[in-house]
Amino acid sequence: MTGMGRITAALLATASTATLTLALAPAAEAAPHQVKYVISSDRDFLSQTLVLQNEPPSKSAYDTESSKYLVRNSTRIAPDAPFVVETTLNDPTQWAYVSASAAAKAVTGAPVFHCEVYVDGALATQADGETAVTCSLRQW
Repeated sequence: MTGMGRITAALLATASTATLTLALAPAAEAAPHQVKYVISSDRDFLSQTLVLQNEPPSKSAYDTESSKYLVRNSTRIAPDAPFVVETTLNDPTQWAYVSASAAAKAVTGAPVFHCEVYVDGALATQADGETAVTCSLRQW
């Protein structure tokens, strides 16, 4: 075999090995998604909010200790001051969740809440509710 033939054979062997390695390598995981939760209200009101900010490794982990993944806050929500939280989730269709409820009854009436969940900048779901509202992409 000539010098050129040996080089060609070596290159082909290397290319075959690289192709086989790529074919057997596991596919890369999907990129995480940017999730934005927004809750607004028709009036200024102290609200209890609940947001899933940290994605659990499994539903059983969530069921066992949901407080590790959910964040509770007392938050003032007003027409000009919505509650906005951004996080990153690998599977927002399974885990995206936000809720708000009136922290106390008002003499002037209950607030009307509106919530929205955006995934990678696109509106994924929205809902309205008097005294409480929940936006979630999960089916359970």
